[in-house]
Amino acid sequence: MTHPKKTYYPEYDVLSEWEEWDQATQSVIKRRLSTTTIHYLTVEQQQILLSLLPILFPSHLGELSVNILAIFDERLPSLNSFPLGSTVKTADILTTGIMSIRKQAYDQYARPFSELEESVKRKMVNEFERNIGYKNCWQEIAPSLFFKTLMSELIKIVYSDPSIWSKIGYGGPAYPRGYYAFGSRQFDKWEAKLHD
Repeated sequence: MTHPKKTYYPEYDVLSEWEEWDQATQSVIKRRLSTTTIHYLTVEQQQILLSLLPILFPSHLGELSVNILAIFDERLPSLNSFPLGSTVKTADILTTGIMSIRKQAYDQYARPFSELEESVKRKMVNEFERNIGYKNCWQEIAPSLFFKTLMSELIKIVYSDPSIWSKIGYGGPAYPRGYYAFGSRQFDKWEAKLHD
């Protein structure tokens, strides 16, 4: 499957509506755009995540205005819930899974994950999704649990990015003005219009 790099809304910039949003919304988005510091992830963990991102999100990387790793890192200590059917906390699933990828890369290929060929990394990720791990590298958690948990967390970050909102034609938070045009091919004046 090929992933389109072209947007249907090339002229649209959701941030042009900044002044229409209330102060609380502006504050949340401003913080999201300015988060850049990493406190918890090691350099090696960061490299593994950076290698995973273009495989998991091939359409959007290179266009983002938020620092995915920094937001992921900021969220990590608060991820204390248990995914459905799991007895392991979300944060532990994520950190253990990243280290399991590290172990598998060294055990199977004698190299860091970030230095593997793209096709090899993609094959490994496809196997994680199908719950296939290498030998004893995934003893603490299942590869598929890590994959689902990681995707769940990353999707929240990637699609909270205003630059992605612009690319997909999302008009941003509805509050305080609301949306009024609900008919087929009807748009409020601030919404993205499809190009010809």
